[in-house]
Amino acid sequence: MIAIIGFTDLHIMQYLFKYTNILDDAGFEEYEVIFWNRAGGSYDKPFKGKAVAYDVPLNTYQPFWKKIWSFIRYVLFVRKQIRKKKYDKLIVLTTPTAVTLTDLLLGKYKDRFIFDYRDISKEHISKIYTALVRAIAKKSNMMPISSYGFL
Repeated sequence: MIAIIGFTDLHIMQYLFKYTNILDDAGFEEYEVIFWNRAGGSYDKPFKGKAVAYDVPLNTYQPFWKKIWSFIRYVLFVRKQIRKKKYDKLIVLTTPTAVTLTDLLLGKYKDRFIFDYRDISKEHISKIYTALVRAIAKKSNMMPISSYGFL
């Protein structure tokens, strides 16, 4: 089974649907999309796989320091799901998602994950963050990017 992991609401993860469309068109329905239902309430599931929602609303207008514990709890939720389901492969959307799973991606899932790297996010924070992103990219099985110029 494959897990596609994102850090936000379904409707915000625009590249998610490229992967779900490929899997759905191939008739592969044994995959799960793990996401954070930050807006709360109901959501549309426009794919055939299973949706695994972290249903804890988040006020996105707060400063980051007020949201940090919410982010930590979401990461713990994702890690618990990965441990419980023992996925064969992962598709990791965005660098914040990947960096929070660094140990898994460089260890157990080395060469068994796609790292969807579409834009620079927090790389300016520190050299350590940049080094983690670089290491994750090297250990991924595939790394789609937004354009050759971005590479």
